[in-house]
Amino acid sequence: MFLATRLGVAVLTVLALTFTLVPVADADSLTSGFVRYFDDGSQGELNLSDGSVWVLSFHNLDLSAYTGIFELKAGDRPNGFEQVAFRIDKDFGGAGAHKLELYDVGFTGPFSTHQLGVGEGTLPFDMRFVMVQNVDDTWDVTPHFRLDSGDWTNFTGGGIQTATSFDLTTSNMTLQFGAGGTGTAVFDPPTADTGNVLGQPATMNLTGVTPTNTIAVDYAGGASGKIYGYSIKIAWDGAVMSTTPVQITEGNLLSDVGSTFFTATVTGTDEITVDAVLLGAQSGAGGPANMFTVEFDGVSCDTSLVDITIMSAVDSANAALTGFDDGDATVFSDLAAPVFTINGPFPDGECLFETPVLDLSALDACSDLDTAWFRVDGGAWLTEANLFADYVGTNWTNAAWSFPLFNVVGEGAHTIEFYAKDDFGNPSAIQSYTFTKDTIDPPAAAMTFSDPDNGRVSLSWTNPVSDLDHVRVMRKEWSAGSYPEYPQPADGYPLDTLDGVLVYSGTAESFVDTLAPRGVYFYRAFTIDCALNVTGGAATGGAIPAPFEAGDRTTNYWLGDVTQNGGGGYDGFVDFFDLNALSAGYRAYSPSSPPVPPFDELDIAPTDDGSRFGIPIPDDNIDFPDLVIFALNFGEVAPKEQKVVRLAGNDRASKADRPTLELIAQEEPVLDGENMQVTLALSGNDRDVKAGSVVLAYDAGKVEWVSTRSSDAVANSGLVFVHSGVLEPGKLYVDLAALGANTVFEGSGDLVTLNFRLKEGDGIDLTFLSTDIRDGDNAQITTGTSDLAMGGSADLVPTVTSLQGAVPNPFNPTTSIRFSLATAGNVRVEIFDVRGRRVRSLLNESREAGEHQLVWNGKNDDNETVASGTYFVNMSADNFKSTSKLTLLR
Repeated sequence: MFLATRLGVAVLTVLALTFTLVPVADADSLTSGFVRYFDDGSQGELNLSDGSVWVLSFHNLDLSAYTGIFELKAGDRPNGFEQVAFRIDKDFGGAGAHKLELYDVGFTGPFSTHQLGVGEGTLPFDMRFVMVQNVDDTWDVTPHFRLDSGDWTNFTGGGIQTATSFDLTTSNMTLQFGAGGTGTAVFDPPTADTGNVLGQPATMNLTGVTPTNTIAVDYAGGASGKIYGYSIKIAWDGAVMSTTPVQITEGNLLSDVGSTFFTATVTGTDEITVDAVLLGAQSGAGGPANMFTVEFDGVSCDTSLVDITIMSAVDSANAALTGFDDGDATVFSDLAAPVFTINGPFPDGECLFETPVLDLSALDACSDLDTAWFRVDGGAWLTEANLFADYVGTNWTNAAWSFPLFNVVGEGAHTIEFYAKDDFGNPSAIQSYTFTKDTIDPPAAAMTFSDPDNGRVSLSWTNPVSDLDHVRVMRKEWSAGSYPEYPQPADGYPLDTLDGVLVYSGTAESFVDTLAPRGVYFYRAFTIDCALNVTGGAATGGAIPAPFEAGDRTTNYWLGDVTQNGGGGYDGFVDFFDLNALSAGYRAYSPSSPPVPPFDELDIAPTDDGSRFGIPIPDDNIDFPDLVIFALNFGEVAPKEQKVVRLAGNDRASKADRPTLELIAQEEPVLDGENMQVTLALSGNDRDVKAGSVVLAYDAGKVEWVSTRSSDAVANSGLVFVHSGVLEPGKLYVDLAALGANTVFEGSGDLVTLNFRLKEGDGIDLTFLSTDIRDGDNAQITTGTSDLAMGGSADLVPTVTSLQGAVPNPFNPTTSIRFSLATAGNVRVEIFDVRGRRVRSLLNESREAGEHQLVWNGKNDDNETVASGTYFVNMSADNFKSTSKLTLLR
């Protein structure tokens, strides 16, 4: 609804937003939707027709001599008013250029560059005006807002989005406030347009969103009489836009009076003449009203004037009317949408552990670009200063836009979308860039084994079940070329994926590494996720770094595969050819007289873990520990079925629940100078005895060792290595081992016969100085001994402190851990996991010498059930330390 008076006071109410119109003398009457000012320079009143959006238009202003001020008071309910001022400055940018400035209430200087703070209730609310100067010195001013110093945003929704305008023409200013406020608007223009046949709106845009739009030709009144008929010609630039007669529609100027004849005819290139006349006896139309409308279609990117020419107007007596002044309209055509381009990096969709940096550009072929936006994962559209360096011109570029929300978004896949708008509101197509954020290192691989072979190493590991792209297995050699001696400390595991030699890269879980030079090699499996985050587990240190979760170490040859030629001819077998080499150098060297090539290759023990796959730690002795490792690998390139050396049974039962070594003398009496045989026998053997070494003491003044002969069972097996000799007067050693990785002694029976010659007396006393019995895993077995004192056996006594392992193993849910003590003392027994963390303390107290047994129920110190897997039992007593492996299967 519209209400106005030439004099007095009028009040216009629209929705909940009320403005008081100031009384102005000699102002033209306010008509529906727009206001006209004549060249008398009088004040004018503004008409807010609807909603909460203001559009103020100016045209035909003499800017070279004018500085105007527009004042506004806006209520923020209930906190009073905020007063601001807008000033057009003639001196900005040179002749013909102008700027719009926003001043504070005292007009002492800019309030802020294009920024206005307006209280909106108790919540801070800022406004920003973005201005673009058009080719005809008009201005487009678009408001933005932000809350609490957030991102600047266009007004696009909510209760403040009713976009209705009223018109004063040409220079456009858009002001927007929430509904519910009150205020007063006062405007003091310079000279105003005197035209009364006007193209409305005075300026119009044709865009990609609105490629077709309408110009109304309105009559404001003021001619010398009422109009009975008229002929008006309109012309335009056909390269910019087009129209046809059928797109011209009669208005209400004449039709509200009576019947009419109305026609539009093409009368020239880009020219149409509109003729209209009342029919019958009608007095004519006085206006103001609409004469006709013209629908234009955009064609290209440019500006066209809609040139309105009044060819003729007559009254009801067919007399020519005067007092007409036409006012042309201007149409800006821009049908082309901007082009937003992501120039890289390519391809997208990659995993990233750091902020993505993109090469962005936006181009508009027709007009200046206005704003660029981005959003993440379909959220709110955002814009920021660093999207592009500035928002000026038709071509924006930013070769290094850094995504500002990388540290805010979560792990996983994300999509960034972009688009731009030009000054006419044409949006570009949305462009997107996808990536997966991954800043967390992947889980480590579990290296299950690295086993030696002849010139190669068999590797196996378990990949993590998630966050894995591939595995890189790196290899590092311990002191290249140092075989068969390895100086400590070792070089250790590869530090990273660039340290050492790349052995394998992929997603498999096993690999055979073929390599020629004999040596000790350290392997480490590095897991790498899609963002190239790397995990290599926590590598161990020390003189010979132990295996850990993601790493292991091994030789690339079988311990015991030696040659007498010192450096060639290895065949990958540990067989009788190697046995000959071992026999030639057995117990022939010591640290004071270390072995020389080729015998240094026989020095293969001890190994770091006691196994045949262990790392050799040469000690310059070639003796029983070397024999055991040799025996374990004898005849072995790959595991085979177990072989046994079946001992001839005897009727002598062990006096303890463990294997027992006994010395049995012949029954016939012996005279001085005669020989006497003593049998070394194994009784009570319910274990897999692999090898044994004993040292016997005797009185060298009374007896002399002559020879050692294998028992028939041992000799006939062909699978036992036997070696004996005098260490020093009165000390005899006997070493024997079942050859082959899975060959053991089965049952009880005689092992060897020792032949002595009596020098004086009628008997012999033999005592065990030391015993060392090993099982198939090279673990020490606790044994009893029975010394020989011509006529009987001595009491059974544990000769060494040892950890005998666990029975059963594997186990579920409990297992018994057995150990023996040669002497009384404090004993500590603890369970550890594969990462070296203590799981359970089973014992830490003093125990008497003898046999002992503990039970582990598969729980930790907090009485919580532990998971299936590999564990280690560690025993320490005085200077003794030993570790045995356990496997828990649930």
